Amino acid sequence: MTINTVPLTLRPPVPEDAEKAFALVTRCETDDLGEAQLEWEEHLADWDDIAPGSRWVVATPDREIVGYAILFTFGPGDNTLFAYVHPDFTGLGIGTRLLQAAERRVNDIAPPEGPVYFRVNNPGGKPTAERLFIEQGFHVKTHVFQMRIEMSAPPPTPAWPDDLKPRLLRSPAEDKIAWQVIEDAFEQPGRVRRPFEAWHSRVFDSDAFDPALFFVVENPAGEIVAAIHCQNLEHDTNIAQVAVREDYRRRGIGLSLLYTVFGEVWRRGRRVVVLSVDGQNPTNAISVYKRAGMSVKHHYIKWEKVIRAE
Repeated sequence: MTINTVPLTLRPPVPEDAEKAFALVTRCETDDLGEAQLEWEEHLADWDDIAPGSRWVVATPDREIVGYAILFTFGPGDNTLFAYVHPDFTGLGIGTRLLQAAERRVNDIAPPEGPVYFRVNNPGGKPTAERLFIEQGFHVKTHVFQMRIEMSAPPPTPAWPDDLKPRLLRSPAEDKIAWQVIEDAFEQPGRVRRPFEAWHSRVFDSDAFDPALFFVVENPAGEIVAAIHCQNLEHDTNIAQVAVREDYRRRGIGLSLLYTVFGEVWRRGRRVVVLSVDGQNPTNAISVYKRAGMSVKHHYIKWEKVIRAE
């Protein structure tokens, strides 16, 4: 029996598949990016958070996992898929089966009204995958860049405006205020506003969440006007979100927040900080990150299929 004739089964994963699915993801990431990105704890957290109905594996008769996909639903109608096919099993329709299974799921869980988006993040420079997305009705939505800094010296001291002061998020009562600032800052056409409960669970229930790396900026009236929060991963500190209220932009607040995080990371003896940014970010955030010393490490293409426009 050759690879081309091996019977393949698409099915929901079972707990025993976790290690094999993780191995497949890291194998694909190493082939595509030159290094594995996903960490084991992050993978397990995703399996805890995402229902089996939004995860799929493609398995051989001997239970080898040669395809894997996981669908994140960040809010009503806001769906993003990450899919992986073993390099030795390309050209067998595995990607198509995973994509179509996920699209059926997107339709099944779609809210009764409002826009519904089905998106896929994929490393750039993969023409076979790009042809598949086009054939399945996707278009390029945007480009996403993972940026990174490995510090070799302490970062600059933040230069805060006199009327603003940074501090840690103080209490659960402020969680919703920080969410509001972040969601307002990220508002743009085609972005579905994420419900507070979903955002809160994703941020605060994560094993990687660090309350000592959730900083906010307060104005003289006591209002929170900016926020940044991070995850402590095994090798890196990941800046999950950084946001500045529109009427407080162009005052160096974003840069100062970055330096604040960098300083705390340095104090702990860690050196690497990463983040992901949309190439169409309306605030030109990439230039701020570059000023802070970060550089582009990896490039992804975000593909989109509009399931329902309104």
